[in-house]
Amino acid sequence: MQTGWFELIKEERKDILSELSTLLKAVERLFLIENLSITDQDYPNRNFYDELLIVKDVILRIVNIIEYLLPESEKNSYWFRKYVEQRFLSSSQRDNLREKLYTQDSPEKGLLLLYDAFVNIKTVIFDLLRAQSVPYMSYKNIGDIISREIRENRFFNPFSQTLNIKEEGRIDNSKIAIVVKSIENKTIKKYISLCLVGLFRLLRMLRYVITDSSEQAVINRSIAVLLLIRNELEVLRRLIDISATEIEAIREDVSNILRGLSYQTFMEIKRVYLQELRDITKRTGQKRQRGRLENSTGIIKNFIEQSIIQIVQIFNPDIKGEEVFPAFVTKKQISIKLREDIAVLHGIVSAVLEDNAKSQKPFEALKNYIHYFQSFTYRLLRYDDYEEFSNFIEEILKYLDGIEKGSPSSYIKFFDRLTHFKIFLETIIRQISQREELIGENLDEERVKAIMQNFL
Repeated sequence: MQTGWFELIKEERKDILSELSTLLKAVERLFLIENLSITDQDYPNRNFYDELLIVKDVILRIVNIIEYLLPESEKNSYWFRKYVEQRFLSSSQRDNLREKLYTQDSPEKGLLLLYDAFVNIKTVIFDLLRAQSVPYMSYKNIGDIISREIRENRFFNPFSQTLNIKEEGRIDNSKIAIVVKSIENKTIKKYISLCLVGLFRLLRMLRYVITDSSEQAVINRSIAVLLLIRNELEVLRRLIDISATEIEAIREDVSNILRGLSYQTFMEIKRVYLQELRDITKRTGQKRQRGRLENSTGIIKNFIEQSIIQIVQIFNPDIKGEEVFPAFVTKKQISIKLREDIAVLHGIVSAVLEDNAKSQKPFEALKNYIHYFQSFTYRLLRYDDYEEFSNFIEEILKYLDGIEKGSPSSYIKFFDRLTHFKIFLETIIRQISQREELIGENLDEERVKAIMQNFL
C-alpha cells in the first residue's frame, strides 16, 4: 500500500479535515438524547425515525469527505478488495485482509478503517429507515457502534485531538492574540487563552451551519452541528467557571467578568436549545426549520462575539468589536433595535384596537409585522421574555386565522387577548429602556411612526 499521501494533503485540505472533525463529533453527540431538546421524554415508546434521518445525512457527508480525501487509486483498491473478499477469498485470507485493515499503524490505514466503518453503518441505517419506525434501543445501539468506531480510531478520533488540526487551538485574530500575549500574570494568561480558544473554536464550528440552503440534507447536517455546539457550550461554561475560581485571588475583576459570562452562557443555552430549537429534529416543514436555524445561529454567533470582546476589553478597553468582527453588533445597537421593533408592534396593535374591525387592513398589517418580527427580531429577546412573548404571538395568529375563516367567537377572544398583549408590550418597552446601555437614549418616535406607516 502506498504510504505517506495523507501527510502530503494534510495542509492542503485542512478546511475539509476540520469539517470532518466537526461532523464526527456531531454524529456521536446526536445519540446523547438529553442533547436533542426533545420534549417527549417517553423514549421507550418514541419513534426516533426523524433523528436517524439526520444521522443518515451526516454520515453521507462524512463518507463523501473521506472519498474526497482518499486518492482515486486507494478508493478503487478498497472497493476491489471488498469485492474479492466477498467472492473469492477463503476464511483465513479474509482474516489476513481484515487484520491488515485493523492495524492502524498509519493515518492512511486509519482513514480507510473509518471509511469502511461508515460505509457499513450507512447500509444498516438505510435498511432501518425503510421500516419508518426506529425504536429507542435500535437508535441507541447504532449510536454505541458509531461512538466505538470513532473513539477507537487512532488517527481520526476528534475527542482525543488525534487529527491534530492546528486551527483547533488558535485565536483567529491578531489584535486579540497580541492582547493575550501582553498579559503578564501566567495564570491569568493561561485561563484567558483557554477561554478565548474555546470561543473561537465555536465560531469555526458555526461555519458548518448553513441557513440559506433548501436541501434537506444540508439542513439536517446544520441541525447536527448546532446540537453539537450545545454540548460544546456546556464544556466551555465549565472551563469558564474553573478559570474564574483560579483567577479570583489574583484579579477579582477578571474573575467577576468570567462568572458573569458563565451565567450568560447558561441563559443562552436555555434560550436557544429549550426554546428556539425545541424539537428541532421533528420534520415540521423546511421553511420553519430554516427560520429556527437562522435565528439560533444568529443568537449564538452574536453571543460568542460579544463574549470575546467583553473578555479582551478587560485588558485593552480600546479594542472595538467592529475592528475584530465585520458584522459585529453592540449591546446598545441590539437594545435599540429590539425596543424600536417592539414599539412598532405596540403601535400596530393599538391601531387594530382603535379600528375595532372596521376594516381588514390593520389585521393584515398586524399579521405581516408579526411574521417580520418572528424572522428578524425574535432572536434579540431575552430568555425570560421569550416564552410569554411567543405564547401571545401564537394565540394572536390563531385568532387571526379564525377571523379570516369568519369565526364570530374569534373576534371576541382576539380583542381581549390583544388588549392584554398591548399592556405586556408596554411593560417590555419600559424594561428595555431601563437597560444600562440605553440610559439617556430616547426612543425615536418619528422613526417608529414611519415604519408603522409602511405596514399600515
